[in-house]
Amino acid sequence: MKKDYRSPFNTRQYMQESDYEIYYYADTNFHDVGIHSHDYYEFYLFLEGAIKIGIENQNFILNKGDLLVYPPNIKHYLKVLDKSKNYQRFVFWLSPQFYLNIVKQSDSFDYLMNKAIKDKKYLYHLNDNDLNNILTLLLNLLEEKKANRYGKETAAELSAINLLLQINRTIYEKENPSVEASDKLFPKLINYINNNLNNDLSLERLSEEFFVSKYYISHLFKETMSISLHQYILKKRLTAATNALLRNEKAGQVCLKCGFKDYSSFYRAFIKEYGVSPQEYYRLYYQDPLRKENNN
Repeated sequence: MKKDYRSPFNTRQYMQESDYEIYYYADTNFHDVGIHSHDYYEFYLFLEGAIKIGIENQNFILNKGDLLVYPPNIKHYLKVLDKSKNYQRFVFWLSPQFYLNIVKQSDSFDYLMNKAIKDKKYLYHLNDNDLNNILTLLLNLLEEKKANRYGKETAAELSAINLLLQINRTIYEKENPSVEASDKLFPKLINYINNNLNNDLSLERLSEEFFVSKYYISHLFKETMSISLHQYILKKRLTAATNALLRNEKAGQVCLKCGFKDYSSFYRAFIKEYGVSPQEYYRLYYQDPLRKENNN
């Protein structure tokens, strides 16, 4: 960062300002923070370090770009896993009155907190592009608060409100892509699956690869293909397997090459799909009288 926006860390768990507070911390030899809660709303953006955070009954080891959402009165703690590593993060606090006054204007500001309260969903991950966009807004807000310019308080408040909106918008659009985005996403998913049949194609892996929720991917496949993602991948792997078998490749090698974890699962899936074993399929193909006639 061009300017040093760092704040000295303190253990204070209450707000001094009436509306919002924002801090950028970068520490080494940081100590654990025990179980605590507070009466304000908090957004926490992790940038660097080796940190474990517990919220209620959930525990998270953080990665760069992780965004945590803390509603009021939620118990949480922090454990440092490696004190030699620099611990870098932003925290954004909003008082209950300030937050609720904003939410009255539009529930667009409340998407993440509502999910945290209702669904116990506290952790989100920002990809590099989204992280850079949010960092820009955080730095703009810090700049406004530190500057000595005309209308600084109004400009800073508008920056805080915009930051809150953009955080919610970023995650909402990630979890609820538009129709146009869906039209672009589906061919990319198909292409990725077809080119990675021997790799991990779980919903979790695809979610990480394309930065959308696994629930959205599952819904998109069901709606577009009328079959589940699992069924689609299985059929593509079996088709690839039959092609490999007919090239005289060994069944034991084919199953791993086409993404099956072991031969027994491949064998069961093959029989269920084709009614014969892989070896029988190979023999039947080469004994097919129509095939022989066509070759003559």
